Amino acid sequence: MLIKVNENDWVSATKEEVEKFYYLFYSTNTSIDVLSKHEYFNKHCIIGGHVMLNGTVETEEEQRIRIFEHSKNKLAETKDAYNRVRFIVIEYVCRWPRINPYLMAAYLISDGLNIVYDDTSISQEANMIKKRKVDRIAKRGYFNGKGVGSIYIPIKYCPECGRKLGNKKS
Repeated sequence: MLIKVNENDWVSATKEEVEKFYYLFYSTNTSIDVLSKHEYFNKHCIIGGHVMLNGTVETEEEQRIRIFEHSKNKLAETKDAYNRVRFIVIEYVCRWPRINPYLMAAYLISDGLNIVYDDTSISQEANMIKKRKVDRIAKRGYFNGKGVGSIYIPIKYCPECGRKLGNKKS
């Protein structure tokens, strides 16, 4: 992590040193309100992490892990009575923090959840392609090979509008 000590001088520092530096910066009397001072420090005085509102420093890697775990826990809350989570929900939740939905699905499988590939807006073949991508990641042993499995539910008609799904055969 780097902190700015002078106008153009950046110094490498540990998390503890950054927290001490932030405390000095934060406790100095100025006419700037507390939140503006906090935002200014994160934008202009630190590289490779950020200071949270409670004063602790979080590196970019720790932030990615925290967001991944939070998203995983939120997805686990969406499971149904049969321990299933829809892949389309995983894709939606993983979109804004830019998490790989295939990796997230493999992680949820390793936690014992079943993934359902039942997106009616795409063909059954496209759902199967997504399932194979997740299974490939899960079977590589990223998670010690525990809990690998997924569910594919073939649907021929849209449950909402009744239209036929899949490719048109001539």
